[in-house]
Amino acid sequence: MELTKESKQGWGITLILFGVLFFIKQTGILPASVDSYVMDWHNYPFYAAVVFFAVKEFKVAIILTVIGLLFHGAEIIKLTKNLSHYMWPLLLVAAGVVLLVSRK
Repeated sequence: MELTKESKQGWGITLILFGVLFFIKQTGILPASVDSYVMDWHNYPFYAAVVFFAVKEFKVAIILTVIGLLFHGAEIIKLTKNLSHYMWPLLLVAAGVVLLVSRK
C-alpha cells in the first residue's frame, strides 16, 4: 500500500508532534497540572486527528477521533448521565424554537 502525499505529511507531522510532546515530558517544562492532561495517552489520538484534519486526510482523522472517544468512554458516560436530567427540557425548548422560527 502506497501512502498519498497527504498521508505522508500527516504521519510525518504526527511523529514530530509526538516527539516534541515526549521531549517536553522528559524535560518537565510544563507544570504538573497541565502535564497530567496534555501527556495523557488517551488524548494522543485526538492530537493525531487534528493533524490529519489539517492535511485533509478525513478518513484517518475520523477513525482517530473515534478511537479517542472510545478511550474516553467512561468519562463520556458520566457526562451523559448528568446531561440526561436536562435532555427533555432542552428538547421541549428546541421544539418550541423550531415552531416559532419556521416559516410555514
